[in-house]
Amino acid sequence: MDCLIWNVRGLNQKEEQRDILNFLKCTNFEMLALLETKVQPSNAEKIKRHLFGPSHTSISHVLGRSSRIWLFWKTALVNITLLQDTDQYLHCQATQSHSQSQFLHTFVYASNDFVERLDLWQQLTSPSRSVYLPWMVGEDFIEVWFTIEKVGGSPLNVTHLNNFNDCIDSCGLMDVSSYGNTLSWTNRQETCIMSRLDHIMANHDWLLLHPEALVLSDHAAKHLSPIPLFPTGPKPFKFFNA
Repeated sequence: MDCLIWNVRGLNQKEEQRDILNFLKCTNFEMLALLETKVQPSNAEKIKRHLFGPSHTSISHVLGRSSRIWLFWKTALVNITLLQDTDQYLHCQATQSHSQSQFLHTFVYASNDFVERLDLWQQLTSPSRSVYLPWMVGEDFIEVWFTIEKVGGSPLNVTHLNNFNDCIDSCGLMDVSSYGNTLSWTNRQETCIMSRLDHIMANHDWLLLHPEALVLSDHAAKHLSPIPLFPTGPKPFKFFNA
């Protein structure tokens, strides 16, 4: 299933929409999740028409209640059932039209507030108890998984680290193998701080179906596919071909 996740850092301005338009010209997708959109529901249809033009009627969408996550899908290729919509993630079931294969997808854009992230970890463990399908979870957790995922700055908060790891273990998730620049976030200052705050994870059933899946990491890109395909540009995205 071709699925793209992209942190667009706002989508109300024409130049921000142009980045998406340029990318859509060179790729295909079944599902497209845009994070940190800052789009208000009243502007959603207008922006959707601008992004997809005449084909917009063949594309359905869900704009999360916090307006932070916007999920699109092509109705001829996949059917989406929204299972949960919270301030920090969308959880859905995807059924491919041609094969009727079913997958679970959880698109995450975590809060910068630690207490709110604690709520997220608790919420994510809830659907994990009833997961019976291949499950992929990603991508902006605003938390490192291992101590080696941060260089520079203040010492890691061990409590934050342990809480995140407890959530991952409870959900039965594993990191999808990656290569490239895994320290995907930087403060872009003279005193450099680098860390990995975004992750693509999957459960055992998903990994069994895609044993050779790789993630190409480069905060401008996180791409999971046997054949790398990603645009150049300043904004982070993740592309999956599963």
